[in-house]
Order: sequence, then structure tokens, then C-alpha cells
Amino acid sequence: MTATPRPPACKLTGTPEKGYAVRANRDIKRGELVIDEAPLYTLSKPWDVDAIKLKLEHLTREQKEQYLKLSSVSRNDMSQIESIFRSNCLPLGLSNPMRIQATTEFGIFHKISRFNSSCSPNVRNVWDEKVKRMRMVAQRDITTDEELCFSYGMVLAPRAQRMEGLKKDFGFECACAACARGEDASKKSDGRRAELARLMKVIRSMGHDPSEGVRMVRRALKLLKAERLTDHEDHLYYYGYLFCVGASDITHAKEWAVKALDALVLSVGPYGDGVELMRKYAEKPESHPCKGVFLPMTLSGPK
Repeated sequence: MTATPRPPACKLTGTPEKGYAVRANRDIKRGELVIDEAPLYTLSKPWDVDAIKLKLEHLTREQKEQYLKLSSVSRNDMSQIESIFRSNCLPLGLSNPMRIQATTEFGIFHKISRFNSSCSPNVRNVWDEKVKRMRMVAQRDITTDEELCFSYGMVLAPRAQRMEGLKKDFGFECACAACARGEDASKKSDGRRAELARLMKVIRSMGHDPSEGVRMVRRALKLLKAERLTDHEDHLYYYGYLFCVGASDITHAKEWAVKALDALVLSVGPYGDGVELMRKYAEKPESHPCKGVFLPMTLSGPK
């Protein structure tokens, strides 16, 4: 018997006049692929309007129409086609716990450009360099008809700073769940996000004190959970692994590595960048080149 194909994970709703939104077409599990798409075109920095025009010349008529219908923020100092590019381009860099690769290359995506922004995003954009496609991956369990949003800005910044940046760069007042909180709840959220941002910076320099590093990782993971964020979760578990393997605590290193692998797969998908290397560390934690770089000591696991 032939299995019934699953319906698409997402659907486009709305109108050009009132604005578009992408919503869940069915229940979606965390880590599930929502949509993947090849770019209409890519462009490397530094770019200008002439470079954009040249790219548009190589598009089909249908693709040009798709591009020109994308929303944009009107700017007095640039043309419509440049404004569309700046309002919709996404970076094509790689980011996993083992490698953060800055990029100068950006892409335009017809369907993915319809996803709105949230400072508590439920999907994440992940560039797949192997097949040259952008993938949107669910970052938590999502129910049917829930709007699918990723973050346009800095999720760990305070609400006022996030809203100011989104207004300046994209021309809208953010009204997501995180920004619509009451004053007291917003102040508490700002405090948690500020502490998360601080910890993410400090943890990287805690090689002189692995025990304190592990404590900070656990603190940061609790704050992520309180904010309903998954950003950096895979990185934090990986840092816990590094502290333990560096201290030759292989038992706890394995626990952290398994958690890091699980978080990475949920973040980028089972075939995403860095998954195979993280799987190797989860299976054989002592194989990391940082093993034994600290004085031997017993630390603690993620629980």
C-alpha cells in the first residue's frame, strides 16, 4: 500500500495590501524541515545597484516579477531594486558550535522572504552549502495555523534596542510576543537576555576555570529556557563538553557531547553543517584535540 504523502509544513496567508504571513499547515515537530529554497540570486559584498541590476538581467521574467513584488523599506538614497535587496537578503554563512564562518555573500529567496520576524522565533534559517539551498528548521513544536517567524535582528538585545533596529532597518514596529509584554515582564526579559549576552561572551574565556565555565553554561541554558529561546543552545552544550574534555573528565564530557549533538540536529537538521563531527565527539569524546589542556578534575554534566 502506498503511503499517503504528508501535506506541506507551511502555507502563505494574507494579501499584498494587508501583508503576508507564513503559517503552519499542520503540526510541526522541533527540528523538522519547514521549507527549503534555492536563491533567486546571490551577491557578495561590496554590492551596489549596478551589481543588482546585472543579477536581475539573468533572471527569468517570472523570477523578476517575484523579486519586484517583495516588500521593502523605502529609502530616499536608493532605488527600489536596491531597497528590495537590502530588506530581504539573508547571509549565506555557516554557524555550528565547532565553526562560525563570517560571510560576505547574501541571497534573495522568494518564499522565505515572506516569513515575518519575531524576537522569540519558532523557526531558524540555515544555509546548506552542499546543495546551495536555504532551509527553515522548526525550533520548537508548532501547532497548526501558528505563524512561522525567524529573527531579523539581535534576539539578546533589550526590547527598546531590538525595536529601534527593526524600525530603522525594516520599517515596522515589532509586535511579537516578546516585544508585546507588559512593562514589568519586559524588564525581567531584558534582564535575562542581557545576562545571556554577557554569559555568551564570558564563557568563551573561561579556560582558566573550567568549573566556573560549566556553572556559567548551566546558568545560560536555564535563561534560554526561561526566554523560550533555542539560539546558542547547541553552542552552550558544546562549551560544556569542551570544559569537561579539557579537564579529562570523559564521563561528563560524553554527557555534554550527546546533548550538543541532539541540540545541533534539532537546530540545523540531521544532515546540517557540523553534525557528523559532533556525532564523532558524542561517540568518542576523548577524540577532541583539546583533551587534557586543563589540569585534570571532575566537573559535572548538563543535568
